[in-house]
Amino acid sequence: MLHPTSTDWTATAPSSVAAPALNVLVVTSDCDLRERLTTYLRDHGCCAVGLHAMPATSRLKVDGLNLLVLDVQLEPLDGLGVLRRVRMETDIPVIMITRAGCDDVDYVTGLELGADDYLRDPLDPRELLARGRAILRRHGMAHAPPLEYPRAGWRFMGWELRRRIRTLKDPSGQIVKLSRNEFALLNVFLESPRRPLSRLQLMRASRPHDDIFDRSIDGQILRLRRKLQSPLSPPQMIKTYRGIGYVLDADVDPLF
Repeated sequence: MLHPTSTDWTATAPSSVAAPALNVLVVTSDCDLRERLTTYLRDHGCCAVGLHAMPATSRLKVDGLNLLVLDVQLEPLDGLGVLRRVRMETDIPVIMITRAGCDDVDYVTGLELGADDYLRDPLDPRELLARGRAILRRHGMAHAPPLEYPRAGWRFMGWELRRRIRTLKDPSGQIVKLSRNEFALLNVFLESPRRPLSRLQLMRASRPHDDIFDRSIDGQILRLRRKLQSPLSPPQMIKTYRGIGYVLDADVDPLF
């Protein structure tokens, strides 16, 4: 195990692997789980470091680290509290692990706080690796060239989205920060206001280079809903359309 203040990701990879696909930090108080996950990841070409406690958030900005696996029942800290702190300082992808005693409230709260995915223990390390790779493909799009749009932007319910400069202003004129995926997802909704869109449609339109569909789109929408909250706006513009997916319930005007 490496000390949290001296992380060398290349030191944990098998010597036969030149460029591991994932550089993972596994943080859990469960020694057996930590060892099982890190061993499996290393055996499959990943750099994996296991820690029993969360290091300083600044350590997550080490070059090369691209996935955090975090136990909800981290002791003595609250895993959700740790997630909140992480999201204040970094966009690193996070997979939360839940165990017996965790309920759906923890699951939803984690998604709202910015978790990219959840796995329940006992878990199959193969699933962790597959989901980690899927998340890495999605976040790899953050380095792609900006998307080009035919219109300058949109105005809706007092909000204003400008495509060229990639900004979103709330009704009071304050800038609201959006991730690349959130920006693309909001554009999909604004292109089709009051039209029900399935999860698959939203996934394909906002993440055209992904080759899988998973439940992470629900978490993305939860986070987007949270950012679209304003005293001057309806309580929920993006509504669940039972049996289909989601719909943007707002009047939208294009900006040219």
